[in-house]
Amino acid sequence: MDVPNMRPGRVVMALCGILLSGCAANAQTPRTAAVVPTTVPAPAGPASIQQIAAVLGCKAEIGVVATELRQGSCRTDQGEFRMLTFAADTGQRDWLTEAQAYGGIYLVGTRWVVTAQSREALTGLRATLGGTIQAGTQHGGHGG
Repeated sequence: MDVPNMRPGRVVMALCGILLSGCAANAQTPRTAAVVPTTVPAPAGPASIQQIAAVLGCKAEIGVVATELRQGSCRTDQGEFRMLTFAADTGQRDWLTEAQAYGGIYLVGTRWVVTAQSREALTGLRATLGGTIQAGTQHGGHGG
């Protein structure tokens, strides 16, 4: 599969599954969308995955490098974090629209998103990087 030349929609859908697999373990995720505004200004430009990881105190393992986005992850004593950076605002909006349908907690900044298993894990990061904490909607469980 040639990831750099994939259509943005396919990249978004592929990454939704990857990113949200870690977030699905959070049983306390709200069932309605919520945005918590921040009083901390976001950095002037988009943060890189390496900058976000440095603030977390970990080294990012880059999993996806594509024209539209980059995805990395790292683990700290607060848990697993997934970080995405986007080439354009529209790519970020499209990704969030798709991802939030599956639930989860997101720290959203200028062309970057960080996911974690709890709101608390993102709060300290927000104090440093800015952004808003958003919770996705989670539809009823599926029988199995």
